Amino acid sequence: MKPLTIRQLQDVQDAVLQNATDLISDAWFLAENLRHPRAFSVAVLACEELAKSPMLSQACIELTIGDPVDWNELGFFLRTHDQKLTLMALLDFITAVQSRQMRTLFMQERGGKRIRRKPKDINIAKQDGFYVDINPNGSPRKPSETIRPKDVVEVLQLAEKALEMLTGAVAEGRAFLARESPERIRAFRKELRPTSELIRKLVKH
Repeated sequence: MKPLTIRQLQDVQDAVLQNATDLISDAWFLAENLRHPRAFSVAVLACEELAKSPMLSQACIELTIGDPVDWNELGFFLRTHDQKLTLMALLDFITAVQSRQMRTLFMQERGGKRIRRKPKDINIAKQDGFYVDINPNGSPRKPSETIRPKDVVEVLQLAEKALEMLTGAVAEGRAFLARESPERIRAFRKELRPTSELIRKLVKH
């Protein structure tokens, strides 16, 4: 990925948030017309799009304080499904704890047990919403047999929560960068480094 300016990164971020908003709207339209498999898949795409925003913000901070940006790593993240969904899984767990939800997109209950769905599972389910597969007995497995209406509700709940949180974070973050000195920003970033490094490691693995 070629280096970008802060303004270019912010323009990309604005386009990301707008596209995610449009994808969520499209997913609701499909769901309201009972096209649940496609609604699920489009909503997952919205989640993947939203996951780009925090990483773009991170690059803006690094440029502001004069730290190097790993453009190759950023470019890889922006194009890798599992990494983006891993970041959304972390957000899903955080919001679930805050709202005390027992069931979310990434946390399911089966047979009385709590099961975590892996980002890879969600990515596969996203493909299932679009394509016909083949069952072990040779019969066709249609998208409507794989995706349930409640799956759509779970992913849309996550997408809408993430959109609200990240839109607010972008506005606050940009105001902070414009208001504070590079020294203050660097000190603030140092305070958050243990958390950000943990998130980076989780996303990369």
